[in-house]
Amino acid sequence: LWGGRVAESLPVLSVIRIGSREETLAAFETERAKGYSRFQIKVGAGEPHEDITTIRMVEEMALPHERIWYDPNRAWLVDDAIRVISAVRDLNPMIENPCESYEECRTVARRTGCRIMLDEVIDGPQRFLQAVQEQVLDVASLKTSCVGGIEATRQVMGLAKVTGVPVRIEDYYGT
Repeated sequence: LWGGRVAESLPVLSVIRIGSREETLAAFETERAKGYSRFQIKVGAGEPHEDITTIRMVEEMALPHERIWYDPNRAWLVDDAIRVISAVRDLNPMIENPCESYEECRTVARRTGCRIMLDEVIDGPQRFLQAVQEQVLDVASLKTSCVGGIEATRQVMGLAKVTGVPVRIEDYYGT
C-alpha cells in the first residue's frame, strides 16, 4: 500500500511515562519484558532543565540495541530547543519535531548541528524533499493526514527510498 521495502516483521514502539528514576526504570523493564526495543519519551511539558535531566536519565537506562527518541510534541520554543539539544548533544539523542513550524525546526537544526525526526511539519512531498535538501531531518515520521492522504504518503515513501531517509508511517496517537 505505502511503497518502500517489505518486511516480515516490524518493531513497534512503546511510550514510556517518566517519573522518578525507579518508576522510569520499572516502566522500561515492563515494556522490555513485552518485547519492546523502540521507545518514545514525551518531553516538553515542563522547564528545559527538566527535559535535560530526563534525557540524561533515560540515556543512562538505555540498552545498546534500543532506539529511543524524545518528543516535545512541538512544544519547545526555538531558544528552549537549542538550549536542551546543546546541553545533551554529547548523548546524540534523537529529537522528534521540537518546534511548531518547519522553519523553527530548521533553525534549531542549523543552530545545533543536530538533524532531527520530523513528523507533523511534513505537510507534503515538497516539504519532505525540502527537509532532505536542507539537511534538517534524519528520520521522518509521516502522519498521513498531515502529508495529504494516502497518495501523498506514497509519494513521500518513494522519495524516502531514493534519498535513503528512514520513515515511520503513523497517524495521530501513534503507529
